[in-house]
Amino acid sequence: MPPLLNEVSTDTTSPLIGIDVDDEFMGDARGGLGVHDHLLVPSLSLRLALCLQPATEPFVLHDETGPAMAMITWRSHYEGGAYHLPWPRTRGTMLLVSPAAFESLLTWGAGNLLIREVVYGDPSLADGADG
Repeated sequence: MPPLLNEVSTDTTSPLIGIDVDDEFMGDARGGLGVHDHLLVPSLSLRLALCLQPATEPFVLHDETGPAMAMITWRSHYEGGAYHLPWPRTRGTMLLVSPAAFESLLTWGAGNLLIREVVYGDPSLADGADG
């Protein structure tokens, strides 16, 4: 790490998780392999606070003890037709954190953390109709 990035504090307010809306690294995989739009990514502050490093598994970050954070995507409520492949109406992404990494995050945040759940999608899916 460069010298200025070795430490991170909770003195300033900033998100710890961001949304990758460009998906530039995916190329054409999003359309062909069903990669979810708007992938979640840990910020530099979060990676520094938990000492996270890339691992050999895709979408998994390790700390000094092993796997600490992983991104999971899902798709459901498939619709299809006679002339095209089925497509998912509901898709999602979440970041999972190991219990030890979560405890480290709580200790680092010292009561200054705010957890939010953000839902992005077609408003018709929230009307309660099961389709």
